[in-house]
Amino acid sequence: MDTPFRPNHGVSTKPGQLHVVADSRQKIYKGDDSIEVLKAVCGEPRRLRFHYRNGLQICKVADALVKDATDYEPLAATSRYNEEAKPSSVNHVRCGGIDEEASKIVERLDVQLKAYPKEFIGVVCPRRKEMLAVWDEIAKSSVAKRAVLQQGTDLPSFDVDRPVLVSTLHAAKGVEFRALHVAGCEFIKRFPHQRNAMYTAVTGAKTALSVYYSDDLPGYLESALRAVEPPRKTPKVGDVFQSKKKSKK
Repeated sequence: MDTPFRPNHGVSTKPGQLHVVADSRQKIYKGDDSIEVLKAVCGEPRRLRFHYRNGLQICKVADALVKDATDYEPLAATSRYNEEAKPSSVNHVRCGGIDEEASKIVERLDVQLKAYPKEFIGVVCPRRKEMLAVWDEIAKSSVAKRAVLQQGTDLPSFDVDRPVLVSTLHAAKGVEFRALHVAGCEFIKRFPHQRNAMYTAVTGAKTALSVYYSDDLPGYLESALRAVEPPRKTPKVGDVFQSKKKSKK
């Protein structure tokens, strides 16, 4: 089935049936498109029309990332996420280096672990170097005992007593988080399929997405993050062309 969503959303199975879910926009490695391969095995795909995981603010960023893709159907228009129960949010922070990014992440983790008990929280980086720097900060913090580092090809560790998963962006593919922190985002431009990789990361967040960087972002990512910024107030004509009053002598 050609769908931008994970297989546990709206797909029911019966004994003897096999459902396979794929999305070309989440292709982050070289090789054949999985959908074309699956068509040869499973026949004509069907598109899932609705999803329940991603909050509206997160959908807006994802939509802006791939808005120029052919036949793209916006996530915001097909979202059935319950905003009233858990209002979604997106924020982005420019820092002075990865150490400052890590420090801000630890501050938010402490709050989110209380706000989202028994829910998984992700901390991902495009590169391993930044991932280890963030992990070092987490390891010496008050949330250390509630976090786990995933390296290489290790399978993700899912433990409600250690709900914070730290990994590279690529290793977190296919995992869903109530809150997600993406650090070192400027380095995403060094990877092939970079826009797909960022789209995959963004749609892994359910309710809260935080993006951190210490250098200029790729233009498409900077533009996508502006999609959730509050609109600027239009100045009044009089304020723009107001002339200085002459002082009385």
